[in-house]
Amino acid sequence: MEPDVLVAGAGPVGLALACALLQHGVSVRVVDRAQAPATTSRANFVHARGSEVLDRLDALSGLPEESVRAMTITNYAGDRPMMRVRFGDPGLHTAAPPMVISQARVEARLRDRLAELGGRPETPASASPMSRSASVS
Repeated sequence: MEPDVLVAGAGPVGLALACALLQHGVSVRVVDRAQAPATTSRANFVHARGSEVLDRLDALSGLPEESVRAMTITNYAGDRPMMRVRFGDPGLHTAAPPMVISQARVEARLRDRLAELGGRPETPASASPMSRSASVS
């Protein structure tokens, strides 16, 4: 049986999309051409809105406790500090916490949530043509 939606890419966006669709009763197939999930990060920050989305997907569980909740980032030019930015300040009182955490860890949590919902990413795999059985409005 063909899924309702084919998600190409098992990074954070593809995994989050697949989780959201499954939560709403839409069948999905997730494919990724990578041999295996990433073990290194391309990003290390989840802003408050990203945390809110993870929370809505029931995928936030445990991540705030694993993250660095507030830190100061200092950018240097040579040995001179040029700019300081405070990130993840709990004093902002956002609905969900901004976090400094590995993208690989966030993706792992999203894969766990996807499995809880009955899905799994297929790796390595690529998207193949699917028949069009309905129109999108």
